[in-house]
Amino acid sequence: MQKSGTPMELNFQAEQNQEDIKVPYRQLIGSLLYVATITRPDIIFPVSYLSRTLDKPTQATWKAAKRIVRYLMATKDIGLIYTVSSNNLISYSDSDWARDKINRKSTSGNIVLHGSNAVSWFFKKQGCVSLSTAEAEYVAAAASIQDLVHLKEINKDFSSFEDTTLLVDNKSAICMAKTFENSKRSKHIDIRTHYIEDLLAKDIIKIDYIEGCRNIADTKPLYKDMLNKFMKLSNMG
Repeated sequence: MQKSGTPMELNFQAEQNQEDIKVPYRQLIGSLLYVATITRPDIIFPVSYLSRTLDKPTQATWKAAKRIVRYLMATKDIGLIYTVSSNNLISYSDSDWARDKINRKSTSGNIVLHGSNAVSWFFKKQGCVSLSTAEAEYVAAAASIQDLVHLKEINKDFSSFEDTTLLVDNKSAICMAKTFENSKRSKHIDIRTHYIEDLLAKDIIKIDYIEGCRNIADTKPLYKDMLNKFMKLSNMG
């Protein structure tokens, strides 16, 4: 089997009008989800994306799933490396605005580092349709911060913690989180996303800006060089 240098083709989109095929697609995606959740955050985005089509696999999605297997074969010696480092919790949050061509919902991406060690990550479709990039990023940040606060409470049981910071690559989303007000522009966003504003007001977490080229929670298929850069930042090797 030919190996692959990246887990997903750039700009890959699952088309709705293709003919369904009978293959063990569900079993393969289930196995890949286990690997992605436990040890390989570098494949969590493509696996999560393909898991949306479990009931109707097509030739294109089956090929994309097998590409992930070829990528794992090429990188079978790579895994997470855990080292003693600082006690900071840093969460990276990202979103792709309306990338799904079928329903125009965005995807939230998140990875949390304890010092330099990756301890939690997810990529999942948002429950609402966002009307702007800022709104999509804001919804992603709200989901990320819930995971971050949970990990902060766990960390307190083991040792004293230092900073707890959420990094977002959209300044407008950060501004929405810090204003602590419901504007006409954002009132349609589900109320639970405003949880982030309350945490900021109580100084439980911090929020800061990070350039997109340094955001390791990127919600799209990546070039090989960028993928390798983000893997190194996630302490994979």
